[in-house]
Order: sequence, then structure tokens, then C-alpha cells
Amino acid sequence: MQRPSDKRLSKSAYDWLRVSPLATVTTYAFLSAADLGDGICNVIPCSYRVDFYLSALIALLGSALWHLNLLKYINNKDSEFVRWHGLQAALIAGIRTLIPILFLIADFLFESGGYTFCISVPALLVVWMTATPWGNKQVDGDECKLATWLGEPISPPETWPAETPQQSYTQATATSPETKNAEEAIPLTDEPLNTENPMTDSESKNPEDVLKNILDGLRSADDVSRLNAISQLHLINYSSEAIRNELEKLAIHDENADIRKDALIALDTATQKHVRSRINRLEAGSRFIILSEISEWERLGLLDKVKAAVLRKRYDFDRTATPAARTATSETESAKPQTTSAPEPAAPPPPKAEAKPEESRATLTQTLLSETSIKIALYLGAFFVVASAAILAALSPAARLPVLFIASFIFGGLSIAIRKRLPQPSFALFIVFSFLLPITASVLEDTVQFSPVFSSIYWVLISISMALIWGGSVWLYESRVFSMMSFIAFAVAFYRIGNVFDAEPEVFGAVTSLAALGGLLGVWILKKWKDDKFALPLFLTTLAVQALILGGTIIVFGVQLYDRDSSQLWNLASVFTWGSAFIFFVLADILVPFIFFSWFAALALIPIPWFIGSAFDMEIAGLALLHMVWGLILSVVSEAVHRFDKTRKFSLPMLLASIPTFTLALINAFDNGVPLGFAIALGVACVYAALHLIRARGWLWALALLNFIMAYFAFFNLPLFDKTEIYFGYLLLGLSVLFLLPDLFSKNDFNKNIHWRLAPRIYGVLFTLYASGMFLAVDSQQHAYIGFAVLSAFFALYTLAQREAFYGYIPAAYLALTVLFALDHFELDLWMPALTVLAALFYLAGTAALSKESWSRMLRNCALILGTLVSLVALFTLKETGGWYALIVGVLFASEMYLTRNGWFEIGLPILFNIGALLILRDFDITRSFHHLLAYSLVWLGSDLIAHLTFAHLRPLKWIVRGVGALLTIVNYGALLSFADAKTGTLDFGIYTLLVLTINLVYRQPNLLYAFTLTLPLFVVFGFRAIGVEKWIHPVIFVAMVYYAAGFFLRLSLRERAKDWDTALLFSGLGWGVIISMAAPIVGGLDAAIPVAIAATLWAVEAFARRNVWLGFPANGLYLLSYFIILIELKVDQPQFFSMGAAALGLLQHYLLTRAGSKTGTFIMGMLSQLTLLGTTYIQMANTEQLIYFVVLFFQSIAVLFYGLVIRSRSLTFTPIAFVVLGVITVLYTALKGLNTVVLIGCTGMILLTLGILAVLMRERITKLGERLSDWKA
Repeated sequence: MQRPSDKRLSKSAYDWLRVSPLATVTTYAFLSAADLGDGICNVIPCSYRVDFYLSALIALLGSALWHLNLLKYINNKDSEFVRWHGLQAALIAGIRTLIPILFLIADFLFESGGYTFCISVPALLVVWMTATPWGNKQVDGDECKLATWLGEPISPPETWPAETPQQSYTQATATSPETKNAEEAIPLTDEPLNTENPMTDSESKNPEDVLKNILDGLRSADDVSRLNAISQLHLINYSSEAIRNELEKLAIHDENADIRKDALIALDTATQKHVRSRINRLEAGSRFIILSEISEWERLGLLDKVKAAVLRKRYDFDRTATPAARTATSETESAKPQTTSAPEPAAPPPPKAEAKPEESRATLTQTLLSETSIKIALYLGAFFVVASAAILAALSPAARLPVLFIASFIFGGLSIAIRKRLPQPSFALFIVFSFLLPITASVLEDTVQFSPVFSSIYWVLISISMALIWGGSVWLYESRVFSMMSFIAFAVAFYRIGNVFDAEPEVFGAVTSLAALGGLLGVWILKKWKDDKFALPLFLTTLAVQALILGGTIIVFGVQLYDRDSSQLWNLASVFTWGSAFIFFVLADILVPFIFFSWFAALALIPIPWFIGSAFDMEIAGLALLHMVWGLILSVVSEAVHRFDKTRKFSLPMLLASIPTFTLALINAFDNGVPLGFAIALGVACVYAALHLIRARGWLWALALLNFIMAYFAFFNLPLFDKTEIYFGYLLLGLSVLFLLPDLFSKNDFNKNIHWRLAPRIYGVLFTLYASGMFLAVDSQQHAYIGFAVLSAFFALYTLAQREAFYGYIPAAYLALTVLFALDHFELDLWMPALTVLAALFYLAGTAALSKESWSRMLRNCALILGTLVSLVALFTLKETGGWYALIVGVLFASEMYLTRNGWFEIGLPILFNIGALLILRDFDITRSFHHLLAYSLVWLGSDLIAHLTFAHLRPLKWIVRGVGALLTIVNYGALLSFADAKTGTLDFGIYTLLVLTINLVYRQPNLLYAFTLTLPLFVVFGFRAIGVEKWIHPVIFVAMVYYAAGFFLRLSLRERAKDWDTALLFSGLGWGVIISMAAPIVGGLDAAIPVAIAATLWAVEAFARRNVWLGFPANGLYLLSYFIILIELKVDQPQFFSMGAAALGLLQHYLLTRAGSKTGTFIMGMLSQLTLLGTTYIQMANTEQLIYFVVLFFQSIAVLFYGLVIRSRSLTFTPIAFVVLGVITVLYTALKGLNTVVLIGCTGMILLTLGILAVLMRERITKLGERLSDWKA
């Protein structure tokens, strides 16, 4: 059983495969748009359209780099299960990359202009859709097909039982690998070990036993035992590293607060500090930096105070104890028992408070003398000396040689002399000495002027000497840097050997590769002497040198292709270089096992035939045979090394290395000619097939078949068939049948022999799709219907052989295509009836085979799918008489719905009947949109009505059908109201009225009654318009009255039994009354006021019936509208008539609101009413300057004031008084307007003074009046 975390991580690899097309497709589009192939062809001459193929290839390879993201799963260190699934996901990613590349190659070979390359898209879609579920299913099943195919079982991880936090802590500490040294007693200074206090006379006095007992107590699950163990530590003057570590864990993790406090105090004792100083491996400067960082982390809240204190005690053991710590320690010492007997277990000495150590800071002296400061001084000084020596060597020819000799002797001698007492300065001096030697050697060469040959020998000797000196310093100073320098000098010595013999560039790489092998020997020696960590820098350096060597040989080989001045036989030296690289990576994997070394070793073998072919200047045919032989060797060797456990890791890389080798063999062979290409392809297929036969691997069988496919096409392109023209589609057809043919004679267990059967099936499916696409795209219908007929017959046999009804869809589809293309070939325009009849036959056959459920369902589904496609094609092509066939298909859906009792098929009925209605209406030349929308809505709503009456099972799509029908009806209503003539509207709304009436009678839902009450008045409107009556508001208001009267009667007589039905009728009557009232001013005429008054009466009746004052607003508003219509029609233009009517109705509503107790509504309505009445009169008085309007304003104000006094309203009392005063002032100013302006201003001032004096004198009375009016309404 794999861990859930491993499963989640494994699934993440497959989830990447699911989302990666977002990145790869985008990258492919970007790179292909960059047209890099065109840039290459501008440099290197290319044949026609090669730039397209190069651009596509570069884009494919570039987009594939995204899959390097899978390396994190391949290199997972924790789980073999994750690694295998990472490899499998990477393999799938490789297949996804290989598929378009293979199709691109096929497109190039067949010169199909990109058509073959496009066929890779459906193949990639198939892989994309199936890969992730396939991989996740394996993860859930704790298996990996790749491991199974390669014969590598995955061992399950260890399982861990569930534990409580304290149990897991104590068990982990008890079983942790504490070494003997960790539990060894460390005494405080050199005084004798005190073993008396914690032990009785009968117990052991051995310090190791004492510490073991204390350690067991600290690790105990019992709180008292842990407290006693901590208290015993105060009674002895020795301890151990294990106890110190245990105290740190207790101080942080223990659940008991007292134990945490005691452990923290115990860590601050002199004994525990001494233990920490003995096991410390860091210099004072490094510890000071760590302490500073801990303080910073604590300040930022990254560490709490306890953890920060524990961590700080690990590094400040040589600093003065903090006051808090000293206090805690003194308290502990005062609590220490004076006798030699062990303390009672029940009385541990808990501290009073937790110690809070202060931050420790290094002194200036400690900082200056820290390890870091010393290293900086030494290495910087060494750099300055070396630099000055180099400058001296360049600038002073006369004195530089003696100075350099003397300096080298001094620095070398001093470094040896002080090595034991001062190792760090000695190391720095030796660095100066070692770097002065090559500088001195260079100056000596310039001074003596050696010949070129002797100079080369001289530098070989110097490099060897430096390698020996630096190699010796590795032992002397245990320095990893010197090991790297020694190897570099060693490699330079080998490289300079080529200068001695004036060799070609290829020889330099071959000789230096021997140095790389010698470097691995040095790694082995260092590992034996020290450890892996010490040897790692030298190992990485050898890898870097080996990479430089291989890169150099590739560059040299590329240059030699264009510059053939030297003999090509020198490429054999490159053969030696890459062969030694293979040995290098094999040895590297032995020394430092790494997953990629076996792959690098196999990769080093791939270019060898290139160099051999170039060395002997082979022709294309020779290169093809050479690569073929080399690929055969790699394949055979891969199988041989798999038989041994130690070499098994090289098996798969070497086998995969044969793929590019065989690929080059095929390219060269087909470039030479089709016969050789056929032979090579067939040979590669045989090799991979033989390896698969020895050890079954599905992917290898797929490669074998891929090469067989190339051989197959090459066979039919041999000169033997030059005079025979074979249609390419038939070749594809032959391959698809050939690959799927074995399934006809094998058992129908799909998963049996999956290694053998999966690849042929995939190829069979791909070539079936390819052939089908070819037949669909070809101009010759004869080839098409023959090909489809063969596929139909073959897949019919395949379905019968597999005994799986699911496969029956394939021959059914091909049979339909056969009929279609056969009729097209014989120029018969009968595809619509023929395919409809075929669908009907499928359905009848499925109905007849009901006893075999799966077969029956398949045949019926084929009928429905075929019928739907035929109907859609008829719709898009507007095929004549196609509507009748769509109706037949709709009947099939209805039959299926009732036969299977499956409500999901309901959606097919209205869709197909809608298609049929559209086409039939077009056949009868009915093109008006009103009638089309009427027919569509009748189809959808009628289908729902019939299904509701006849289908008693679940209908999950009924609301979609109803919604579409309602939407079509609403759209048609809008179109009829906007654009339809009277007769069309009467007809359509009459049909809709009958339809909604029927729906109401069937469903009996009160909410549906609104549809009827909406439609009937529309029918009445268009009906009266049709007979010449344009004033439709009168008959419609009569309908509204009938609605309201019916609802009123139901509410009074039936009450609860008519609940919601009466509401629908009442609201319909009231709503139509409002609509009619809004239309009345547009219709015009004095009689238009009558429907509005009736509507207002209906609202008034409803207001009184419900006793709802708010319903009085629409009643009063409609009454006012009726009143205004009468005034307008009577040509009354005096504003007073309009304002008095509005004010009267407003005050009536104000009175009603007053009775209802609505304060806000009452105030607003009262103010609007009196402002409308009085404001209109005042404005007329001010504009006309006629005294009659002042008289009117006076009497209107008296009336409003009287009403306000009656109902005790402040706003209706003060507002009319204000208007009267304002009127008097206006009249006065009007009468005095002939006087001087200064006089008017003076009068105004006098009035203001008077008002002010009155206000002062009558302040108390005004206050009392306000108090009396306080209980009045606003």
C-alpha cells in the first residue's frame, strides 16, 4: 500500500500532462511563427519547403522542453513509486512529442504539403484525453505499467502506526541512532566524577550507568520520572551529548510546563555548557553571526521566546551567564539537597519563573579575532601578493626572476615551517607559493627563449610538477581546492602533449580524455581516504572537463565538415574520445551513482558511427549500413547487460540510444534509394521485434511496427510497382485492416497480452482515421464508397468477433458513409430518404433485439445519431422535403423516450419537430417570421403538454423545453405587437389564446392564468382592429372588468379553495386597467376618460376591499388622469382647473393617509397638494399682476387653513398663512413699483425691523404657542 502523499505527488505528474498543452501549444505557435527554418535555409541552401519542416521541427522540440518539469518527479528521493510514475509520465510526454515528429517526417517523405502532419492532431487528442486517466488509475491501484513492462516491481514503503504526539516523541528519541560517543560521560574540567549523590549503595557507581539511567528517565513517558531525571543532573558534575540534546527537546516539545521550565534551567548549568563546548565545531565568529540571526528571527516573530532561548544556549556557552540565568541557577543550587541520597521522586525542584536570557553580543576583540576576520585577512593578503608578483613579472624584466625565486622560496619554506603551529596562515602562504611557481616558470621561459618543441615539453613538465605539488598539498592541508587545482594541472599537462607532437585538434581531445579518466582515479582515492563530501568538488571538476572535451570534439567535427584541409582519418581520434567518455560515465556511475550517468554513457555511443563514417569518407549507402550495424550492436548489448543486476541500469539507455542510430540509418538509406530504405526499415523492424520476443515491452513492439510501416510503404514504392498505380488510400486501408486483423482471431479479452496487442490497435485506429480522412477528402467517390464499404464490413466482423456492442457504432457509421458516397457516385440525389430509411432500419433492428440489451441500445443509438445528423444537414442545406424526414426522426426520439422510460430523450422531440416545421413551412413558401415563431412555440409547448399528459416518469429537461417554448412565445408576442397587421395578429393571438387556455386546463396552475389573461385582451385588440374598430380600449376595459369581477367573486364565495386563482384574476384586471389608462391619452377622445375612470374605480374598490390606503394612490392617480383627459379634450387651458383637481385628490389621499397613521406619507402628500394648489395660483398672480388671483389665493389658503385646523396639521396651517403673507407682500410691491428704488429698499428694511422687534417682544408667546402646537401633526 503506497502512502497517500506519494499518490498525490504521482498524480501531479499526470496532471501536468493534462495542463501542459496550454504551454506547449503556445510555445509551438510562437516558435513556428518565428520561422527559424527560413533563417537556417538562408545560411544553408535548402530544397523546396524544407524551411517549413525545419521550423515545425524546431518548434516541436522547443515546446517539448516544457516537459523537463517532470524531472522533479523522476528524481524524487523519497519514493520509488513517484520516480516510476515520473518516468512513465515522461515517456508519455515523449510519445506526445514523437507523434507529431513522425507525422512531420511522413509528410516530408510523402510530400503531402502538410496534410499528413495535420493528421497528428487527432492522435495527440486521443493521447491527451486518455493518458491522465490511465496514469491516475494506476496510481490508485498501486501499480505502474512501465515498471511492470520492464520487469521491475515497486516495493511498498514502510507503514507507520498512528501515534499521539507524546508517544511519537518519546519513541523517536528512544530509537534515535545515538552513538556510543554521544552517551559518553564528559566531566566538568579535570575534577573527579561525582557519582555519589544520585545513586544508592546497591546501585552502580559507573558514570556511564548513571548517565544511562538519567537518559532513560528523560525519555520516559511518565512526568515524574522526567522531573526526577532533570533534578539528578544538578547533583553530578558530568554529562553527555545525548542528555544535552534530550534536554533541548524537552524544553521545546514537552507537554508539561514545569518540565519545560526545568529543562531550560538545566541547559544553563556549567556542566551542560561544558558539554556543548566539547562538541562544538564552529568558531566564535560563526557562532556570533548565528546568535545575531536568532535575535533577528525572534524580533520578527519567526521564533517564539522558548525556542530562541534553547537555540541561543547552543552557541553562547562561552559567554557570561545572564542575570536571569544566574538567578535560576542559584535557586536551583539552593534547592539542591545536602545529603548523598537520591531525592524523592514526588518532590522535584521546579523553578519559580522561566528564565529569560538576554541577547549575547560579541565584544570588539572577539569580532576582530573571529575566524571570518582572520580568513579575510589571509586570503586577501594572498591575492595581493600573487597579483603583485604577476605585475612585477610583466613590468620589470631584469629583477623579476631573482625576486620571484626568492619569494617562492620564502613563502614555500614558511608555509612548511609553521604548518603545525599555525595551520591557517600556513595554508595561505602555501597558496601564494603554489601560484608563484607557474608565474616564475613563465618568466623563466621568456628569459631563456626556448624552442617551440622544448617549450611544449617544458610546460608539460611544469604542469605535471604543479599537479604533484597540489596533489601533495591535498594530503598536507586536507584541502578540496588543491584537489581541483591538481586535476586541472594534470589535464593541462595531457593537453600540452598534443603541442609537443604538433597534433591535429582531434588528438587533443583524445589525449585529454585520458586525464579525465585519471581524475576519476583521484576521486576514488579521495573517497577511500576521506569521504564522499571531500571528493565531490574533484568529481564535479572532472565532469566539467569531460563536458568541455566532448563539446570541443563536436565543434571540431562541425568545422571539419566545411574545412577539409586535414586528413579525415583523424576523426578516429574522436572515436577514441567518445569511447573513453562512455567508459568515463560508466566509472562515474560506479563511483557516484546518479540517474543520468547511465544515460550519458549511452549518449556517448551515438556519435561514434558519425566519426567513423567521416574518417573513411563513406558514401550514403555505407553510412546507412554503418548506422544499421551500430544500432544492432547497441540493441544486442542492451539486452545482454540487462541480464546482470549491476549493469541493468544501462540496458534501457543503450536500447534508446539505438533509436537515433537506426533513424539516421533510415534517413541515409531512403536518401540513397527506396530499395535500401526498404531493407533497412525491415531490418530495424526485425531487430526490435526479436528483442520484444525475448522480453515483452509494448513500446519496443510499437517501434518495430513503426519501422514495419515504413517498410510497407517503401515496398509499394519499389521499382517493381512503377507501372502499377495503387491508390494511396487503399494502402492506408490495408494497414488499418492488417493491424486490427489479429483481434478477429484472438480471444476477446482486451487486456490479455497487452504488450503485443496494444500497439497494433493504436496503429490500426490511427491508420483507420487517416484512411477515413483520405476518403472524405478525395474527389473520386468510387474510391471513397469502396473504402468505406470495406471498413464497414471489416468492423462489422470485428464487432462480432469481440462480442462487444460498443464497437457496433463504427460499422454503422461507415455503412452510412458507404450509402452516402455510393449514391453520390451514381449521381442519385436520394441521400435524405436513404439515410432516414437506414436510421429507421437500425431502430427497428434494435427494437427487435430487446432481449440483448447492449446490442439493442447500440442499434437504437445509431438510429438516433444518424437521424439527428441527417436532420441537421437538411437544416443547414435547407433541403427540400427534408422537414418530413426530420419529423420521422423526431418520432424515433419519441419512441425511444417511451420505450426506455428515459426523460433525457425528451429534448430530441421539439428540436427535430422544430427543424421539420421550419423546412415544411419553407416548402409551402411561408416565410413570415410571425408564423414561423408561432409554429416553433407550438412545437415546444405542445411537446411539453403531450409529454406531461402521457409520460409518467422523470423528465429532467422539462424546464428547458418549457423555457424555450416560453421564450419563443415572448419573442413572437413582441414581433406581433410591433410589426403585425390586424388579421395576422388576430389569427396568431387567437391560436395562442386557445393554447394557453389548454395549458391552464391541463396544468391547473394559478400562475399560468396570467398567460391567458394577457393573451385574450391582445386577441380582442387585434380582433377589433380587424373589423375596423381602432379604439380598442373600451372592449379591453370590459375584459378587465370581467377579470376583476370574476376574481372578486371567487375571493368572496370560494375563499381558500380559490386561493391564488382569485389573485391572478384580480391583478390581471387591475394591471390591464393601468395599461389601458396609459394608452388612453394616445387613443384620444372625450370617451377615453371613461376606461380610465373605470380602471380608477377598480383600484378604489380593491383599496376598500383590502383596507389598504396605499392602493388609493393608483386610484387617485387614475381619477386625476381621467379628469385631465376631460379637461384637455374640452380645450380647457386654465391651470387653476388642473391644480384644483390635483389638490383635491391629493388632500383626499392625505386624509386617508392620516387615518392610516402614516406620518411620512401624510406629510409629503399634504405638502405636494397645497404647494400644487397655492403655488399655481401664486405664480399666475405674480405673472399676470391681476388682483383676481390674489382673491383666489386668499380663499384657497382659507380652505387649506380650515382643513389644517380641523385635522390639527402644522404644515397645512402655516403654509397657507405663509402664502397669504407672501401674496400681500407681492401685491404691495406691485402697487408701489412706481416709487423710487431707494424707497422700496427702505420699506423693506422697515418691515424687517418691525418683524424683528415683534419677535423679541413676543418671544415668550411664540414659545408657548410652539408648546401648544407640539402635539399637532406635521
